[in-house]
Amino acid sequence: MFPDPAPLFIAAVTLTAGLLLHDTISQGMHGIVYSLRSLQPLLADSDRGREILDHLERTAGETQQELRRLVAELSPSSLEKCGLCEALRHHCELITGRRGLRLEMRLDYDGGRFPGT
Repeated sequence: MFPDPAPLFIAAVTLTAGLLLHDTISQGMHGIVYSLRSLQPLLADSDRGREILDHLERTAGETQQELRRLVAELSPSSLEKCGLCEALRHHCELITGRRGLRLEMRLDYDGGRFPGT
């Protein structure tokens, strides 16, 4: 008898998502933050320019925090417990609650807990 493929699928999805988020988006955000900091001396004499720069730095920092939350919320334990679709629904609920957004989510998947099972 073959072992249950679900844990392997969960680990693969989590590892892939974590690597993609960290290696691409997170690194890009770090680059943006450092580029914004290099503008500080150029905008030292402009109150409005400094205000805009501060806003952009805060937004970039908040985006990095949101990425960390996303990786944590789609951890293997939540995927194992609820399945992929329910974990995504839960994540969307958390985001809409934090941001005060309205979101309609439609999943074109009606199989088992995990695709391929």
